[in-house]
Amino acid sequence: MGGHVAEKLIIGQENITSGCSSDLAGATRIANAAIRQYGMFSDDASFIARDKKKTSDEYNTLVDKKV
Repeated sequence: MGGHVAEKLIIGQENITSGCSSDLAGATRIANAAIRQYGMFSDDASFIARDKKKTSDEYNTLVDKKV
């Protein structure tokens, strides 16, 4: 994600590429797993190692907010 900041600084806000999209996707995956599977960072949204499709919309919204 440092490349994204470098692009902002060097080539300007209006010329930023989508090159950091995989970095952002990876960071989101890690944050999601940290909360949903490993019980980190939250007492109310943790320790349910289930696929997102098998949990309620309410719970999934809570996890999304924590991420």
